[in-house]
Amino acid sequence: MNIKPWKELSYEQLKVKVYENKVDLGRAAASLAAQSIGATLSRRERVNLVFSTGASQFQFVDGLKEQDIDWSKIAAFHLDEYEGIDKAHPASFRLWLRTRIEEPFKPSVFYYIVGDAPDAEAECRRYAQLLEENPIDLGFIGIGENGHVAFNDPPVADFADPVKIKIVELDEACRRQQVGEGWFPSINDVPRRALTLTVPAIMECK
Repeated sequence: MNIKPWKELSYEQLKVKVYENKVDLGRAAASLAAQSIGATLSRRERVNLVFSTGASQFQFVDGLKEQDIDWSKIAAFHLDEYEGIDKAHPASFRLWLRTRIEEPFKPSVFYYIVGDAPDAEAECRRYAQLLEENPIDLGFIGIGENGHVAFNDPPVADFADPVKIKIVELDEACRRQQVGEGWFPSINDVPRRALTLTVPAIMECK
């Protein structure tokens, strides 16, 4: 499937494609993802993917349903999770990923960040080790309204972060976005902290 962009731009090494609507954008991104996965599987037996969640990903996930991808050879990871939130909570990213990625596509394994682990720092270390052992081939990364990538809000985003995953304080703009998208009834219900892959960990996606 070849969906042509409405406009193409370049900023130094960054190439940007602009599509007429979010459906075309999602389908084009999914097609590109399938090509990248296929190319990687031609060289080895497994592909490691990391998934974003939230409203920005709906059309992309719909586009994945149109692709010929061997999900039995895919290991899935995810970017971030609220601290202290149960996996069955309606706003849990684990629930989002389980219902929209794991159950319909059935990857060989899905490694979740356990937001309500008894020891959040230990959970960060556990997940960092998983990332060390399983370098990510391809990342599907959304950008939040305040510029956040995963839960790296501008005040805590660090391009020289020494760790792969950390606990962060969420800024008000980020928390208000979660309310605006309908995940929580009010800002007082949005957790104040989260576990997130850091900027260097995301930039390590091949």
